[in-house]
Amino acid sequence: MKKILLVLIIVGSAIANGLAQCTPDPSFTLPGIYPDSATGLTDAYTGSPYYETITVIVPADTLVTDPTFGTVTVDISEIIMDSVNGMPNNFVYDCNPSNCEFPGGSTGCIAMYSTSDPTASDIGVYPLKIYTTTNVTVPPFGIPASQVDTITSYFIEILDGSSVGIKEFDNSSLMVSEVAPNPVTGLSKIEVISGVAGTGKLLISNLLGGIVSSQQINLNNGVSTFTINGGEFESGIYLVTISNEYRTVTKRIAIKN
Repeated sequence: MKKILLVLIIVGSAIANGLAQCTPDPSFTLPGIYPDSATGLTDAYTGSPYYETITVIVPADTLVTDPTFGTVTVDISEIIMDSVNGMPNNFVYDCNPSNCEFPGGSTGCIAMYSTSDPTASDIGVYPLKIYTTTNVTVPPFGIPASQVDTITSYFIEILDGSSVGIKEFDNSSLMVSEVAPNPVTGLSKIEVISGVAGTGKLLISNLLGGIVSSQQINLNNGVSTFTINGGEFESGIYLVTISNEYRTVTKRIAIKN
């Protein structure tokens, strides 16, 4: 099936079992998942409760390539959440609809939240594996068909909540998380904690020192998140350098395409 269907499958997968039913964000109107994988899920912090609402808008139909009929429009019956692996300890999920079956042409949501505050032992990156089944009907005879997929483009990162208080930083502070996921096979993100708002630079270079990407970035007084698209580079080992007028921090990444 085409990418649009594969991406939407995360909807049905993303979450099941919980206590609080979510409400879709009405500001989103186009088919898709919000936040998308480029934006990523909200970070969690030790000592603080976690709650994320994922809005899901499923189209009524989509295009697929069929070996017999060529490119055809198929009707989406539903996208079903089967399971989610890799969540942090004491993190659960709940769907609206509660059975985690999202019919074609519908809007729903997924709530992902902690049942107790993360602790220092939970700090780290948790890649999610989201298993889904998409059911469609294929014209011209309305033949039912299914597709099973695993979505791996989302993750939750738990950070040290005691280290992000702005009062603990001065203007020269600059902390940079590890790039995650790493190796980079698609979209990954990097967190930057700055003691002062301003501009900085994000450089990506190879091991010979050649700069393959350079961009000016805007840093918040606190946490800023930036995305690295591995598809823009050849496979290999690279250095990611974040700098402001006071400090420079470098992290190593592997890109696999």
